[in-house]
Amino acid sequence: MERGDEIELAIDAVAFGGAGVGRYGKMVVFVPFTVNGDTVSVKIVAVKKRFATADLKFVHVPSPFRITSPCASYTRCGACSCQHITYDHQVVLKNRQVRDALKRIGRFNNIPLKDMIPSPQAYGYRGKADFHVTTGQGQELAIGFAARATNSIVDLERCEIVHESINEALFLMRRDGSPAGRRPLWSAPAEEVSEARVMRRVNGREMLAPRNGFFQANLYLTDTLVDVVEEFCDLSGTETVLDGYCGSGLFSLFLAPRCDRLYGIEAEGHAVCCAKENLNRAGISSAVFYTGDMAHILRDRFIRKSVMVDVVLVDPPRIGLEPDTLAALGTLNPSKIVYVSCNPTTMARDLRALAGFGYGIMRVQPLDMFPQTSHIETVVLLERNPSQ
Repeated sequence: MERGDEIELAIDAVAFGGAGVGRYGKMVVFVPFTVNGDTVSVKIVAVKKRFATADLKFVHVPSPFRITSPCASYTRCGACSCQHITYDHQVVLKNRQVRDALKRIGRFNNIPLKDMIPSPQAYGYRGKADFHVTTGQGQELAIGFAARATNSIVDLERCEIVHESINEALFLMRRDGSPAGRRPLWSAPAEEVSEARVMRRVNGREMLAPRNGFFQANLYLTDTLVDVVEEFCDLSGTETVLDGYCGSGLFSLFLAPRCDRLYGIEAEGHAVCCAKENLNRAGISSAVFYTGDMAHILRDRFIRKSVMVDVVLVDPPRIGLEPDTLAALGTLNPSKIVYVSCNPTTMARDLRALAGFGYGIMRVQPLDMFPQTSHIETVVLLERNPSQ
């Protein structure tokens, strides 16, 4: 097999990341925009030792799971990778991908994996989107997302996965012009508390969040995500809880009233200010927040001062936990760890490391916070020495 070859391929699986998987002799071939059940013609674009990648040229026999994407920019824009797949089947595939990551990367068996919780809305679910604006040097105004596998911007009239109020704001931004750069747009209702903050509502509670910061994107499933985290923490009111990578205090706001003491750690100072204010507005005085690096604060504020923690919640970025953080968690030795992840591969790697400190996986609950994309949210409950 060489670059440029055109071959016919039967697609029998979909890998994490969204590409379909076929086999040609002993070579595995990854083909974006295909799904298991397709028979396709493809053109090889790269050949490695054990696998190849290819572009889809023609679908000879469509899979029963194949549909037509509603987005005119789907194959060019890098935001989505699953719009050609029925939503019910996306949920099935993502559940399999979580299990596969835990088996293949984490080397776990007998995984207590629950069925994925689907999003109530498969489209129009995002409550925040970061658009890129390019202008100048003879270029016309372009507003959109990064193109697939390049740094160029796909100019979008609308986006199918964002709330319609964001598309309305996008229209106004395009009509009125916008300076070049990154422009975060929030869906309505998103009360502008100040130039730097917006107000959100989760499970009946109002929350401040930085306009340019992170906040859970799915308008219809964030309440359920909070419910799952609360259930897995299973607090009785006497525990000391640590909320790592706490952001604006989304989970802290609901966990603090159910424990004796809560500590939050977050690197972004604006988010910490919002977290403090969110809990103060709720009348909660049992929480302390630290700004800085997770591993550094664990060592200096907790391990060196022998502060005991019963439950640790972590919701790290896609890259997962740093080795120093994993080591610090092993030294801290809480009885329970609840791990929230949007990347099953780095999650599986980190869970294997935590297993080395004596933690066992008790429950795994995936949620489809990101329909039409390859991202997968998962909540995992680990307990120390579960067999004892």
